[in-house]
Amino acid sequence: MRDLQELFDAVDLTIGAAVGVVPEPAVIAAAEAMRHLRGRRGYHGSTLVVALGGGTGSGKSSLLNAIAGEDIAASGRIRPTTDRPLAWIPASAGDAIDRLLDDLDIDDRHRHDRDPGVALLDLPDMDSVALAHKETVERMMTKVDALLWVLDPEKYHDETLHRGFLAPLAAHAEQTVFVLNKIDRIDPGDRAAVVADVEDTLIGDGYPDPGVFPIAASPDDGLPVGIEDLVQFLETELDHKRAAHGKLLADIAGVVKSLAFEADVWEGADIGLAERWPAARDAALAALDPRSALPDEDAACRIEDLVAAFATETTALGPQLRARLSHDVAEQVMADARLAMSGPDPTSATALLDRRIAGPIAEVAAPRARFAAIAAYAHIGARQLAARDEVMTW
Repeated sequence: MRDLQELFDAVDLTIGAAVGVVPEPAVIAAAEAMRHLRGRRGYHGSTLVVALGGGTGSGKSSLLNAIAGEDIAASGRIRPTTDRPLAWIPASAGDAIDRLLDDLDIDDRHRHDRDPGVALLDLPDMDSVALAHKETVERMMTKVDALLWVLDPEKYHDETLHRGFLAPLAAHAEQTVFVLNKIDRIDPGDRAAVVADVEDTLIGDGYPDPGVFPIAASPDDGLPVGIEDLVQFLETELDHKRAAHGKLLADIAGVVKSLAFEADVWEGADIGLAERWPAARDAALAALDPRSALPDEDAACRIEDLVAAFATETTALGPQLRARLSHDVAEQVMADARLAMSGPDPTSATALLDRRIAGPIAEVAAPRARFAAIAAYAHIGARQLAARDEVMTW
């Protein structure tokens, strides 16, 4: 299985196949559980996906280069305008990242192996409160894990930015982290006060506990400042993401397993019809033999005993089996089979029992077997993704 989206699709198929096989309350509970699991925020994968936002001149690209440890924008594919987003993504992340970037319309992609668990998306500059910009961020926040918003020390007090853009986005406060860039332009004795002022401003916007990292991504007189703390934060968030991703996979596997238990197929769906039917059929035919002088009821009992065994062993299918092969139905089939045995072709009675008794049993059992196969695929898929992520990330 390639990724979590494919797993979600497989579980959806499992829930659909469970209808009529699993008791309805269990199906409803599974569907509700999956709605909740789908609603977990962020990119559904073990990679930490972080979007970089900010206005022109805030230093988003410099920050990306500092984290990446290389000049991404000047690596031979210069970005022609600030309206073109760029992605720095793990080479080992797989196809899921590409599908996410397709959805976000990010074509400029640089793959790396520096930190296999982090992807950074450098978004277009956002200097206005244009509705399109806010809609871009709103749409993005359901698809990425975090927004790293870069502030300029000379512009962070812009009321238009706060009232028209950052305050309305405070609903995503738990996903948002702030960087105060270019602190090399602030007197060292004033930096703590400026950071505190930025935090107070953001608290006023509705961010209850804003994380503000003071950095200098590209100072004129030396190496980047404060990048180590930010990278360490991202690594910590990556660990949290991996833990959450592992729990998500475990929860999804648990939903599938619960349905399989309800359908009595966790240890297998084969009811043994192919092995058990011939003996029951032959015993019924022996009782129907005109030379046996046995009543049809004895033959019907042979069939009803087998149906009762199947109904007991496959609890969810019991009502369907009993409805399709009731006592009256079994008696009628036995009467017709006795007539066939008394006719010119006694062997036709065998085909009659196969068609009218074994056939309905197989038809009732078929959806259960199909459900079991789909559930097994989904559960194995969850285990595969968990094992793959463990190999890739730990």
